[in-house]
Amino acid sequence: MGVEEPSVTMICGGDVNPARFVTKSSTDHQVTQATADAIIFGVSQANARDAPIPSASTLAGTTNDPIKVYIPPARCYLNYGGTITAGNEIVSNASGQGVALTATGAVRENIGAICLEAGVSGDTRRVALVRDAVTGAIAAS
Repeated sequence: MGVEEPSVTMICGGDVNPARFVTKSSTDHQVTQATADAIIFGVSQANARDAPIPSASTLAGTTNDPIKVYIPPARCYLNYGGTITAGNEIVSNASGQGVALTATGAVRENIGAICLEAGVSGDTRRVALVRDAVTGAIAAS
């Protein structure tokens, strides 16, 4: 899975899965896996830190590991946590997976990407990273 730059090397502030949204922690140069409604910093590297062999870690990084993070306006791979259609704005769910934006009411939503390739929960597809936020209903396009 190739990706396009830009990216930065950061330090994990805990377990981070591959191709998940990450958020900046209060510690310098450190990121953690994003949760629902988090302000998105970028997306973690698409590969695990260990070679794909039996009993190896499937995580992109654990506490104090260096990790590659893709930042806007990069195009990279993101793991989906629901059905997303090309062109949808994407936010984080509780485990850092991308889900389609469904803003309603006065809730602020932190957008982290725009879908370039449609997919369903568990898929890892290409997205364009953005940093934006909306409050309330989205106007139909």
